[in-house]
Amino acid sequence: MLNRSLAPPFQPITHVKLPAIEEIKLNNLQNLSVAGFGTQEIIKIEFVFNAGTRFTKNKGLGALISKMLTGGTSKFTSKEIASKFDQHGAFTEISQSVEHLHFIIYGLQKYLANYLILFQEIITDCVFPEKELEIQKNIARQNLSLSLEKPAFLANRRFRTLLFGDESPYGASHDIEDINSISRESLLDFYNSYILNCGYQIFLSGAAGKKEIDLVNTYFGKNQIKQTHTSDLIIAERKPEKDKIELPSGLQSTLRTGKILFGRTHPDFFKFLVMNTTFGGYFGSRLMRNIREEKGFTYGISSNIVPVVKSGYWLIGTDVIKEKTEETISEIQKEIAILQQDLIKSEELETVINYMSGSFAGSITNPIEIMDRHKAILLNSLPKDYYDTYIEHIRDVKNQDIMEMAQQYLNKETFTNVIVGGKY
Repeated sequence: MLNRSLAPPFQPITHVKLPAIEEIKLNNLQNLSVAGFGTQEIIKIEFVFNAGTRFTKNKGLGALISKMLTGGTSKFTSKEIASKFDQHGAFTEISQSVEHLHFIIYGLQKYLANYLILFQEIITDCVFPEKELEIQKNIARQNLSLSLEKPAFLANRRFRTLLFGDESPYGASHDIEDINSISRESLLDFYNSYILNCGYQIFLSGAAGKKEIDLVNTYFGKNQIKQTHTSDLIIAERKPEKDKIELPSGLQSTLRTGKILFGRTHPDFFKFLVMNTTFGGYFGSRLMRNIREEKGFTYGISSNIVPVVKSGYWLIGTDVIKEKTEETISEIQKEIAILQQDLIKSEELETVINYMSGSFAGSITNPIEIMDRHKAILLNSLPKDYYDTYIEHIRDVKNQDIMEMAQQYLNKETFTNVIVGGKY
């Protein structure tokens, strides 16, 4: 008889293989990736254009293009487009990163044809009505004004500017004047240059079989596509900087500190990833134990590696009691020094590795999550077996590696620091 007073034996995860997807060429040679092993009648289709903010001539355009793509065509108004998606049970997301523009549709398998027809209408006949543009500019101005009152927004914005420089699309930020300067003509120019008849990648996941693949080919495999050529974005080395932004109101200070690092293909990436998780990458991390649990300075503090195309940066972030800001910085530096001087105990390292392995295994349990991993491989030019060997790479990290990563990369003199808050 099962003894429920005893925990089941623990079995560490040592290997996870990412399920394969189909890679298909449409009739016009566009790429279609399919993870068609969903058991429910749910479908997700994502179109990814080489139309990121790095290609915009005006910094404010990124705040509007995602909203204005569904702002109206010669046949349908923005309300009619929204209504047509709604009546067929669809939810849409449009977002723009530095490199890409993503148009995502979540919906029901049986209505895929309806979604494709409407999406085709949008990307071939977007007219950017002046009335809709004024509405969206007003919303963008209001959203920015509200965001500029939030310490976390100010800290993130200033940190990226200092880290990358305001001439880089990773460090650039827009102001009210940039939003005001956006015209219908500037939106049309970007649309014609980077979206209309331009190449894109399609990612289809969920309940997707031959019928759904044929539908995609029917609607998106016929048009002649002009290829968009992009060059690598160079991230220049910059001198570390420090900045403080005083806000008289509020009881907390927002802290951001970090540095430009490297990308996911760097030979030290997995060693640094395990070191970072130990330091501040999960709820049981050293930063959380010290600054949240022992000191009570914050509700949460974390450190993260943020990948960008072929590069990345490291970031520590927290909101702390403003009178404890300097002490918090000292405690962060103390925890770094401990990592640099003392070998991590095997028990702690095993806990971190088991946490990372379990989190990864739990993040690929359905077709949509699996497709997201394959999409990361394709869009970031990662090795095809990147996630198949993910856990093996993590489990190869040794105690000495943690110390060496901290010694080599966590020199406080190389950090860019931003503090936003009241006087302290």
